[in-house]
Amino acid sequence: MEHRLGDSVVIHPGSTWQRSIAGFDLTGRGSPHLLDVPLVAFFASRQCTGRAIRAGLEWALDQTRSHGAVVSGFQSPLERSVLELLLEAGSPAVLVLARPVESARLPAAWSAALKRQRLTIISVLAETRRLDRAGASARNEIVAQLAQSITIAHVAPGGRLKSHVDAWHSLGKSVHVLS
Repeated sequence: MEHRLGDSVVIHPGSTWQRSIAGFDLTGRGSPHLLDVPLVAFFASRQCTGRAIRAGLEWALDQTRSHGAVVSGFQSPLERSVLELLLEAGSPAVLVLARPVESARLPAAWSAALKRQRLTIISVLAETRRLDRAGASARNEIVAQLAQSITIAHVAPGGRLKSHVDAWHSLGKSVHVLS
């Protein structure tokens, strides 16, 4: 059951599920089966070059054609644009929130994707707190651990994403940077 508040949908606790995967205790909404398919993580720095934006959007269009499942926090402007493309095309996506799923207010546009089981929203957090560097970093680690491979549109020199990339390489993760 959904109750609309303006452009948001309040997710009620009764409509969530719990599952342990990749060492994380997840709470989710939508189809938990999307966590069973090969996932490609997508990241982009908050500020991207025009070249990176184009590369990221072209990559997203390729994903819509192949219906590849994408996992991300979908937080940066480019990541949000990628999510919009995926959902409009009916491609599967897993959104990792840096806040609890139960009380999250989400855009109403995501409701249809949840109903069609093309979107899964997950979190490991039980308490609401302001997103800070530590929270964003933890969310990005969850995204990377859930993914079979990682695609990054742009890594800003000296940015926080750069340290993650180095760590993921050292763990043997397949990391592809588009620009």
